[in-house]
Formats: sequence, C-alpha cells, structure tokens
Amino acid sequence: MYIYGASYIGTVTGKALLAKGFKIKGYIDKRADEIKSCIGIPVYSLEEMAAKQDIDSVIFVAVKNVYYHTEIASELMKRGYTKIIYKTIHAINGVMSDDEKLLDHAYECIYKVGDVPSYEIPIISPKQMFSWKDISILEEAESTVTINVPLEQIYTGVTAPQWSDVPVLSLIPYIRLFQYFDGDTTKCIDDYIELCEEGARSENVQITEGWRQYVLDNRMNIFEQMRWKYDHYPIFFVQQAPKARWNKKGYFNLCTGKHRVCFLIAMGKTSIPIKIEKQEWIELIADSTLQEIKVLLQDNPMYKVPLPHFYFQGNIQYYNRQYQKILRTIYEDLYDSRQLRGQERSHDCVKIESPYAGYFALIFSQMGFNVIDSLEIPDIDRSIYEKLGMKNISSVADRDYMYLGETV
Repeated sequence: MYIYGASYIGTVTGKALLAKGFKIKGYIDKRADEIKSCIGIPVYSLEEMAAKQDIDSVIFVAVKNVYYHTEIASELMKRGYTKIIYKTIHAINGVMSDDEKLLDHAYECIYKVGDVPSYEIPIISPKQMFSWKDISILEEAESTVTINVPLEQIYTGVTAPQWSDVPVLSLIPYIRLFQYFDGDTTKCIDDYIELCEEGARSENVQITEGWRQYVLDNRMNIFEQMRWKYDHYPIFFVQQAPKARWNKKGYFNLCTGKHRVCFLIAMGKTSIPIKIEKQEWIELIADSTLQEIKVLLQDNPMYKVPLPHFYFQGNIQYYNRQYQKILRTIYEDLYDSRQLRGQERSHDCVKIESPYAGYFALIFSQMGFNVIDSLEIPDIDRSIYEKLGMKNISSVADRDYMYLGETV
C-alpha cells in the first residue's frame, strides 16, 4: 500500500497500519522534493511514481480535506491506478450505492486505525454525478415570490440621479454609515451626511447642526432596530424583503429598501432576500440561456466557476464569496480615488488582469463599462460569462482606461 498525503492524517494512519503488521511501500505527496521521507518511509511525487510503474498497488488517500479526494482519485485513475481507497463525493453528500458503502466502510476502518477489512474492496471510478440544486423560494404569496440573490446582481432603482441604477455594493457612503454604527470608527460618515445635505437643499430644507444631528440620530435608530432583528429575529429580512424588478441587462433594480440592503452588506452578507412578481420569476427560471449554461456545467461536473447569478446560488461549485469580497475592495478603492462614485466615472473603459478576469469582466460589462479584451479566460468561463452578458472590446493603444490588475 501507498499513502497519498504525508501530513498529519497520513502519518497517523501510516503508524496504525505498521502497528497492525501491514507494509507501506511509500508516501505520495506534492511536496516530495521538500520532505523526502515520512515516519522513515520514502515520499514520492506523482512523476516519480510514474517511473516506478507500480500501478497494481493500493493507494489510500490520507488528505484531511475530503472535498479534494475525488480530484485526487481522478488524477490517480488517469495515471493507471485503480485500487484507490478514498472518500467519494457521494459519501460526503450521504447518497451512496452499495459498492460505495463498502468502499466508505473500508476507508473508515483504515483511517487513523489501520484495520484493513477482510472483504474485497470494490474499485470505484471517481466520476462525480451532476448534482443540481434549484434555487429555492424562501416565501411565496399569491402574486410574489421571495428568493435569495447574490449582491452583485442587485442594483439601485430610481433614486438621486447620481445613485440611480448602480450596484448596491458600490454604495460606499451608505455601507460605511452602518459599519460606523456597528463599531468600526475608522469608517468616515461625512460623505453620507453630504448626500443627505444635497437632498435637503433640493427640497429647500434649512441645514443646521441640529438638522445634521437629527439625521444621524434617525439613522442610528434605524440601525439599532435592524441590528436587533438581525440578531434575534432574522426571518424579518425574509418577511420584509425589499421589492425588486428584473433588468434585462442581467440584474435586479430595487423598488424599496436601499438602506436595509446596505445594512445587510455592512453585516457581511453575500446574498439577500428580495421579493419579485411571480410571473417574472416564472419567466426568469425558464430562460433558455440559463438552461444552456446548466447543460454546459452538467457536461463538466468537476468544473468550478464563480457565477454571480441567482440561478446558481444553491450549488457550492458556483459560489463566489471570495470574488465578491475582492469586488467590494475594488469599489472602495475606486470610490476613494474618485474614479467611481455612483454614475460619476473617470473613465468608460476598464482593463482587468487577474486570475478571476471573467467574473470581473462580467460585472463591469453589466455596469456599462467597456472591458478591454486582453483577458486570458478559459474557454468554458468565457462561454458562460458571455451568455450572462460579458462584452469585451479590442484593446486600443491610446484609449484611457481604469486598470484593475493591482487591485484585483
């Protein structure tokens, strides 16, 4: 037997197997050139294993993160190994065939304990079945439905001209206000007060220090009410989900609840409940483009790609939390450098150099920016993002643009 993984799990399992009288022919690890040996046994790279041509040996996958096991087993199978003991993706999800149950029992017996079972362990090809989870309805009424939507896909509705039809994640003054109320005193609230002053002047309201204090006290009261509900009655945000309408550009425009949404952003949420018309919902989920993407993903079940779209939010392989956090940093940097403040933009073109280029190209395309097409995007990513609305232009040498490489 070989053990794949020369770290803690591999060490403990190896010692247990030796104690039970089994022979370990070696360890396999990506860091073989660094660690050389584990509990006195040689550690080989996959390339070194290829030279040994020992494909009839058993390989036990001793990697703590079981979500990597299918990927590791797939790589080993490609190299000719078949006798692999590992955690299948179906074991992780709790839905196994009879053979998978036998393999899983064998894994649990050997793991850290070293008890190799007496029965013949079945060979299971690590092919992950496409497990699709439809977006669920959180609440349904006679004419509306409430669903969870990623924040990238939510824009403001009709409000102050500068802040109409912009991503809610770019509402930096509003978000910082609630972060300040929540105890982050590094956040400046002056810009929010200035926005309120602009609105007051348009209505001929006299602006005084008393008026400014009233605005802060009022918003603080709103924050405290929402914070209490967030901690003690979170279902409130489903029951009172803001209403929104679908925009054919690929996102929802809010009809209500801008401050409520910014509060949830300040709390660190990545998606929020919104309420839409039931007929609109029926039309959205029947969109042929989404079905085409679903088929593409079904044909590539091991593929992972960040998809900022409500239709894919129930599926962990399309989750985009990491990328959304980077996007929030981009919006803050662009705001502070005065390159992007609502509808005020220093340039109409962006150039992105990032491993996540397709994700950001989609976001900025939907915002109306021209995205310079110097992007090294994998073919599947490009196909999916273009179906969702990513548009690129040819690079123009003398064209001014915002460069997002260092930020991203």
